Amino acid sequence: MLPESIKQLAARLSNLPGIGPRQAIRIAIYISQKESSFIDDLAGSLQEISNLKNCSDCFLPHANQSSRCRICSDPKRTTDLIAIVEKITDLLSIEQSQAYSGRYLVLGDLKKDGELTPEQEKRIGQLITQLTSLPNSQAEEIIIALSPTNHTQISADKLEQRLRGKAKKITRLGRGLPTGADIEFSDDETLKNSLKNRS
Repeated sequence: MLPESIKQLAARLSNLPGIGPRQAIRIAIYISQKESSFIDDLAGSLQEISNLKNCSDCFLPHANQSSRCRICSDPKRTTDLIAIVEKITDLLSIEQSQAYSGRYLVLGDLKKDGELTPEQEKRIGQLITQLTSLPNSQAEEIIIALSPTNHTQISADKLEQRLRGKAKKITRLGRGLPTGADIEFSDDETLKNSLKNRS
């Protein structure tokens, strides 16, 4: 009944997080009804996104000419204070709180069993290598800034074991965040308190 192009677009959209098959069809139909300038702009934005690269230090996507993002190349940032986050949206939420001046490591989506993927292990290994350029080859503090859910707590324990001796202090966000909460959806004040009351 629907044209093949709408079905194909819906199939691609349904791979996005939080978009089920029915919602994907609605979005695909909506796009098909828009004027061609909207569709051209959307296609252009998607093409620009495909040209982004990940920061060589924290893995945040960026459009800089250098291999490092704006945060990692900012000389005003505290280089020996590192927050390990699961998602890019977690990093953005922490930045928006304006309660943190260090650097980051974005792990990527954590598995439900708490095990780290080979890519995440590689990123942790790269962080450890970066730490060797700091005085005493140690960070002042590494904050394991993961949303407080059951599976992320398992991951946090594994990270803490792996990073032991690589920082003077390894802390976790304070419990201003309720168990099961997503950092991404936390308000600025809650995030500020969690960062301030980390342990």
